[in-house]
Amino acid sequence: PVSLVFGQQKSRDLTQRRRWDLASRHDEQLRRLVDHSDQLTILVGTDGRVMSHSPAVTRRLGLDPELVQGEPFVALLAADDRKPFARMLERLVAEESATPGVARAALEVAMLPSTGAPVPYELSVVDLHTDPVVAGFVITAHDLTRLREAQRALEHQALHDELTDLPNRRLAVRHLARLLAAGETVALAFLD
Repeated sequence: PVSLVFGQQKSRDLTQRRRWDLASRHDEQLRRLVDHSDQLTILVGTDGRVMSHSPAVTRRLGLDPELVQGEPFVALLAADDRKPFARMLERLVAEESATPGVARAALEVAMLPSTGAPVPYELSVVDLHTDPVVAGFVITAHDLTRLREAQRALEHQALHDELTDLPNRRLAVRHLARLLAAGETVALAFLD
């Protein structure tokens, strides 16, 4: 009986060790997923400064990681998007204070890559500023460039003739409605 208990104890120790091995491997897998994702993952402190970020910030925006760290997150946004972002954070903190839990919000912004031309992104923000481990806002950002290009192509296709690429009746009626709403005098001739 003693050897059996000893064997069971040893087996349990190995099981616990295996759990720790699996957990540490899971942490490594998660780190690698974040490191190789095209989504930007950024931790912003309650002071609005970047605490840490994924390598995608460098890959997608071309920004030096050392220059981003510790800088205000809003410096990565186009000027028109800075105030709406700050208001969103204020709302998140107010929601979290009123209803304890994890507050979330989303916002479309233009981010400023090193190349200069603003890039459309959707920010998903999770308020974890009361979590003692995170102590900030977790922001994931998804590039909307391809989506916007597809939307523009579909809109063009819906408003232009497929063969001639001239504006179609729908676009003409839309333009006419705008002119009439503005009080313009117009003359129109339809040729089919």
